[in-house]
Amino acid sequence: MRKLQWDSDFWGVNVYHLNNIETLDLKQLNNQCYLVQALVNVRDISFIGELEDKGFGFKESKITLFKKNKRKIIKIPHNFKVLSLSDLEPYEHIFFELYGVYTRYNIFPSDKVNKFYYTWLINSIRGQMDDQCIGYFIDDELAGFITYKRNDSHLIIGLLGVLPNFRGRGISQLLLNYVDNVAFKSGLDGIKVSTQGTNIIALNAYIRNGYTINSIDHWYYLTKGEFR
Repeated sequence: MRKLQWDSDFWGVNVYHLNNIETLDLKQLNNQCYLVQALVNVRDISFIGELEDKGFGFKESKITLFKKNKRKIIKIPHNFKVLSLSDLEPYEHIFFELYGVYTRYNIFPSDKVNKFYYTWLINSIRGQMDDQCIGYFIDDELAGFITYKRNDSHLIIGLLGVLPNFRGRGISQLLLNYVDNVAFKSGLDGIKVSTQGTNIIALNAYIRNGYTINSIDHWYYLTKGEFR
């Protein structure tokens, strides 16, 4: 059981990640407000049973998808640019609306959830969370964004969002086309992205875009106290 210090400081409760049941130390958790989380593959029935025996409850599924590099450039508009902090500041309070329905962090207050995703984007602009934060603009107004990072073989999408006033215009497709081109130009094998199992709209959008399901994992939570 490993304490996640950044998460603990941000959420204001002690957050731990559990990789195997043998490291669960309930005595260590006495008199604490805590969240112990475990991410377990859907096929690991043994670990799931052990978690449930210890009082963990199912929280959410994590669906990871992969798209092979198509080895071609896709024509896209020229409305993209690397986001700056000043580009993002006017939208500081929009992120719960974008992510609050499906987030696994909805055990926390909405203002904290909003701040979490805003902080994610800020840190990605700074290169501290993801490597890049790219915005798509219509008439000089931010319409959507995507963050990503790269490893040796592929890109990993972090956040993709379309602002409410610009939905239904195919902007998410343009954002995905943008990272397709980045993967091609970088000579990478493909692109990975993860989303929640309940987010059927996102799952269908990725599948239509050529992504296939790579893995399914479940989040399990053990909590104590009030999360304010």
